[in-house]
Amino acid sequence: MFERLGGQELKKLLDLGVVSKISCWQIDRCGRDLRDIINFLHYTTERKVPVHFISQGLVTLNENGEENPIAKMMISILGVVAEMERKLILERQKEGIELAKLKGNVFLGRKPNTKEGPLRFLSKPKKQWNY
Repeated sequence: MFERLGGQELKKLLDLGVVSKISCWQIDRCGRDLRDIINFLHYTTERKVPVHFISQGLVTLNENGEENPIAKMMISILGVVAEMERKLILERQKEGIELAKLKGNVFLGRKPNTKEGPLRFLSKPKKQWNY
């Protein structure tokens, strides 16, 4: 999580002691795989900063600053599920690209170093694939 720009900024704030609580929509927003998630949570727990996962209703630390064992168990389980889901998405994406190539459609992806903003990208006409 700390490799990205926002993660680096969060790490600085955690190290400075500025952040007292982190709210996150879902567990999978804390890392790409279970190891990343656990490393992030270990880092915040060491600094006594509770992480609240809004959609799951879990908080990593109790009111007295101790690790919540039920939340730890649920986070581990849901982290594995999120990791498996991500792998499935990538596999399906790869299969879709291969199918498109077999049908003669060229898959190029996004051009490198594009300066196109999100609004312009989203307002472009969509290509219709015939599968």
